[in-house]
Amino acid sequence: MKRILFVDDEPNVLDGLRRMLRPLRSQWSMMFLDSAEKALELLRQEADEALYAAKDGGRNQVQVATGPRNARTCERVAAGS
Repeated sequence: MKRILFVDDEPNVLDGLRRMLRPLRSQWSMMFLDSAEKALELLRQEADEALYAAKDGGRNQVQVATGPRNARTCERVAAGS
């Protein structure tokens, strides 16, 4: 499944994208954020989670940041807290 992050400070643009892309929800995992700061925080958290997953697995490991491990992380970033 493709993961796509949309970032725009105009809520109407994000709402239009949500409506337009609704048929693709089964093919794409989409997230809509209203600021670059929130998007950067989400990406930083994903990188941190991949780092800790590699450390937990032992030495000489590679982990790919596949997204927040739970929905609460996404909600917290989207809410700006």
